[in-house]
Parts: sequence; structure tokens; C-alpha cells
Amino acid sequence: MVTRTREKLLTAEGFMDRLDEFWPAELIAGRVVRIDEETWIMANGGEHGLVRQNVGAAIHVFLAKNPIGFVFQNSGTKTKSHPDQVRFPDVAYFSRKRLPEGKIPRKNFPVVPDLAIEVVSPSDKWPRLLARVEEFLAGGTKSCWVVDPESRRVTIFRQGTEAKHLRPGDKLSKDPALPGFSVDVAEFFAGL
Repeated sequence: MVTRTREKLLTAEGFMDRLDEFWPAELIAGRVVRIDEETWIMANGGEHGLVRQNVGAAIHVFLAKNPIGFVFQNSGTKTKSHPDQVRFPDVAYFSRKRLPEGKIPRKNFPVVPDLAIEVVSPSDKWPRLLARVEEFLAGGTKSCWVVDPESRRVTIFRQGTEAKHLRPGDKLSKDPALPGFSVDVAEFFAGL
């Protein structure tokens, strides 16, 4: 007779409680998936880091004048339940309406962001990025932007619509995830 033991999967809360032990990592289908250190360093420095900072700063400046929500970089957000998944988008915007009581949680975000932004790093592959976009949209994210430093292009994804491609000189505006926000795409690539 063969006895099988059932693998104990982590919850989003359990993962975030032990994040220092696992970092850098994400929680995929209840399992810790570690990100190798070289990939993590590459994804947080150089062009990727500058573009991520530029995107976050543009949204931050807008929110300072229009306090409708919060912008974060590399903050864990639960994208699926049973089994749980926790992702860390490069930049995420949460409206006050989406957050419980309109406040920032102490740990991870129990909801997906209104807007998830992924900056393409040298090690990224488009199929993986598109899978992340689909995961966020399926979880209730209103809009996902994929910002590519190499091609200087921003691709906007929304549920039920065709992807929209913007380049420097184009205005990124009228996004339902971030009402009132408008920026020339060139600002995201300043300094490159």
C-alpha cells in the first residue's frame, strides 16, 4: 500500500509573513518560485530600474495633485485564490475605492491593482509577460501597461479590447484605471 502525503501549499498571507526568508520570489499556485539573484539584480538596475522609476514618478506627481489612490513599486498583490498567487508588478496603482476602507494595508494587497505595469527587462520573454498581463486582467485589474525600454514602446492591455501601442510623442491618457492622468510616453524613457 502506497501512502501519499499531500503537499502543503502556502497562502498569500503565509507567504508574505515569511517573505524575508524567500525573497526574491513570487507565490505561484501556492508554491514559492524563487527569482535567481542575477535576474533580480538585472531587473532592478540599469534601464529597467530607471524606466520603472520614471513611470512611478509620473503617476506619483499626478496623485500628489489628485489624491485618488496610491502608487507602489514591487509591492506584493494577491492575484488568485485557492491556490493563492502573489505577484510583484514593477509599478502598481490602487484607487482608494479598491482598497478596504480606502487605506493602505500593512502587508500585501488583498486585491489586484487597478493598474499593473510591467517594465520589460533584458531577461523577460513576451509569452511570460503576456501570461502575467492575462493573470492581472482575469483577477480584476482594469488596465495593464507593458513598458519596453528597448523599443521605447508602451503597450496597453484592457479586458475585451485590442492592445494599444504608444511611442514617444504619443499621449497616454483616458485610461479608465487612472482617470485624469495624461503623460507623453517620452517621459517614461527620459534619461535613456
